[in-house]
Amino acid sequence: MPYPNMPQACDYTAVRKEFANLFRRSRQCIISVDIDGILSAVLASHLFGWEVVGFYTLTDLWVSSKSLPKDKSDPEAALREAGVAFLDHDIYRSEIDSIGHHLLQWSPDTPIPLHTEGRSSLNPNLLRGITKREFGRKYPFGTFHFLLACASAWDLLRGFEPDDEMTALLLHIDSSFVNAINYQDNALDWLDWLGGSEARSPLYPICKRMLKWSPRRVIERFKALAERFGSLGIRPRSQAQITDPTRAEEWQGAWKLIEWVEKDTGWNARFADFRAEALVHFAMDRRSCKPNRSLFEPIIAKEPFSYAIIGSGELGLNYNWFAGRAPRA
Repeated sequence: MPYPNMPQACDYTAVRKEFANLFRRSRQCIISVDIDGILSAVLASHLFGWEVVGFYTLTDLWVSSKSLPKDKSDPEAALREAGVAFLDHDIYRSEIDSIGHHLLQWSPDTPIPLHTEGRSSLNPNLLRGITKREFGRKYPFGTFHFLLACASAWDLLRGFEPDDEMTALLLHIDSSFVNAINYQDNALDWLDWLGGSEARSPLYPICKRMLKWSPRRVIERFKALAERFGSLGIRPRSQAQITDPTRAEEWQGAWKLIEWVEKDTGWNARFADFRAEALVHFAMDRRSCKPNRSLFEPIIAKEPFSYAIIGSGELGLNYNWFAGRAPRA
């Protein structure tokens, strides 16, 4: 097996050992531009001293010019030389580290070597061997929650006690609470694998507060969160997605969100000064198709830069290359 078989519970000690290089300190990282990516970055900054130097949306990649080598003619070579990690994204390269949570494999016998060799892709679905054949069992939470569970299990987050408002925000990431309500058996299965609500669980600080919430309290807390978003300039009940991170006005709400999280948790975020630094833009050639095996295998054989199985419909497989670098049919 390319990854350890951990059907009963996550072996956090094994994960830390296998991905020690990924979690090295003072790294530069590139994030998704939504709540999951932003909060994952705040947590990684606090835990490991990571600094956000770029943003990735599957159709565009923006990276601080200062973080890249002078020769940027080959984007992948530049990213490898810079040693950046992608956070809340799954990059199909054995030499570019990434932490994500999307479904990546069609079946146990369809190889995805650039994810499973080199220990560069940390993904809970890969750790458990969940594939498209078990689509209903895919990981239902956010990258943040998995990173939080790892950090707690590694005893890196002592005294983390989120209040009601922060708990609501953490449950809102990637619509995790809604997913848990809609797919209860799968959510419970993953909670058991992550550690559940036991007193020694890495997720206990969140779970124990949830155990005390009545149905009315749940509604009240999410209503209050929507109102808080509105006061920050973020569309209520949204995932605070930013379509163009080069536009300062799109970041106004995000910066206020980061300041709130920092104040409430005591964590310290590290973001490059994107208002002063030049950003290098790389366009991506993004495509979609139905995730049939007959389509999945030849696409993966052409080594897209990143991909994810997000559904079973006609556009269920998303994949891309850097613009102008897609292999010919």
